[in-house]
Amino acid sequence: MVRPVSGVSGQNTARSSVSGSTGSYEVEKPKSNKNKIIAAVVAAVAVIGIVVAFATGLFGGEQVTVPDVLGKDQQTAVEQIKEAGLEVGTIDQSYNDDVDEGKVAEQTPNGNTKKAKGTKVNLVISKGPKPSEKVEVPRLVGLTKDQAEAALASVGLKGNASEEANEADEARSLSRAPKPVRKSRRARPSRTRSRAARIPRPSPT
Repeated sequence: MVRPVSGVSGQNTARSSVSGSTGSYEVEKPKSNKNKIIAAVVAAVAVIGIVVAFATGLFGGEQVTVPDVLGKDQQTAVEQIKEAGLEVGTIDQSYNDDVDEGKVAEQTPNGNTKKAKGTKVNLVISKGPKPSEKVEVPRLVGLTKDQAEAALASVGLKGNASEEANEADEARSLSRAPKPVRKSRRARPSRTRSRAARIPRPSPT
């Protein structure tokens, strides 16, 4: 765009000019986009800063310390959370081998951290150790050692079988055993004494 410049024709000024037969004209330089880019970057940084500030609770009101309620019973944990200016969130239950039944096993957010007043604290209450599943023990009578161990393993059990003599089975096997043959005694010859016949004597006359 060219616009007229007041003053003497052909005079040098801070702006570039073109002299013509009808007067002097100034050539307007296009504005740079650099300023617009800088302004956009500054605005983006400001928006990000505000979002981060809200996320960290800088503009979320008063900051309070989350109490550590791990290992405490449910009633005590709820009371301490409310006393700290926080709210109780969800309360779930789960089995836990390390925490006694009825005690707090987990909490979110963690204790001894700074959170905005009114933040919800979620709890998980322990149900104690998980009970073992009941299974039916298979009948093992009459099985060999290997068969008995295999039967136990099939239902998730582990045992150490051993083989021992059973008195009833032993007596039964003895009763079925053949009797030893006794040796026959040799017949001894019978000893008979022969007696001589006695002749009667004649009587005297």
